[in-house]
Amino acid sequence: MSGLDWSASHWFEADAQVKEGLASGKLDKSFAAVPADDAIARTKAAIEAKTWTCEVVADKAHALEAIKKFIPKGATVHNGASTTLREVGFVDYLKAGEHGWDNLHAKILAEQDPAKQTTLRRQASLAEYYLSSACAVSEQGDIVVVDLTGTRVGTLPNSIVIRK
Repeated sequence: MSGLDWSASHWFEADAQVKEGLASGKLDKSFAAVPADDAIARTKAAIEAKTWTCEVVADKAHALEAIKKFIPKGATVHNGASTTLREVGFVDYLKAGEHGWDNLHAKILAEQDPAKQTTLRRQASLAEYYLSSACAVSEQGDIVVVDLTGTRVGTLPNSIVIRK
């Protein structure tokens, strides 16, 4: 896995808000460091020991391809707001509609009646595939998800992709 030219540090430094935080001293760049290969391997093993599927990918393009490969045609798919999903191209891919999935997020956004939209949101919490971001993943395989409104917490996915 070593020797890749892509790193979390690159993404971290490319974000405008992050640049401002680094310049002001409010953010610590060490939080963007890519873990060593052995730490990634331990984390992957710990996640899999908890019966989750885990795939380590090299870059954004491979992350998107892993998602495409993992979700079968005809599956119901919903997603939470996620910078990661946007940056890997998933949000644009989902919006394009050429995936063969039942995009529950699009149905919610298209509905104009607030009561019907609420019903759709409840139904979407039972999507076969719900994609979102994790705030942190520990080497013990613990996945931390924090959400202001709680909409992502109850619909955690049955798989996780760790990108390096």
